[in-house]
Amino acid sequence: MHHESNISLLEILEDRYGDKSTVIASQIPPENWYDLFRNSTIADACLDRIIHNAHKLNMEGGLLYHFEQVYKRSNSPEIILVHRNIS
Repeated sequence: MHHESNISLLEILEDRYGDKSTVIASQIPPENWYDLFRNSTIADACLDRIIHNAHKLNMEGGLLYHFEQVYKRSNSPEIILVHRNIS
């Protein structure tokens, strides 16, 4: 990601953290996200906010039902990570 995109993502995460739910969907496994950032300090800050208290769903195929059930049970602002494996 470009530096400006990294900064924008960090600002969005900071604004939403603890107040609003955030859903992040990716075809890249979360353990590989760090490598997407050009600045390790911004990567640490973003990933700390994303991973802390997150519900992680690894989906195979079209399992949207599972995501909907987790989201409906959530009573507080949180981050839900959705990773879809495609083969």
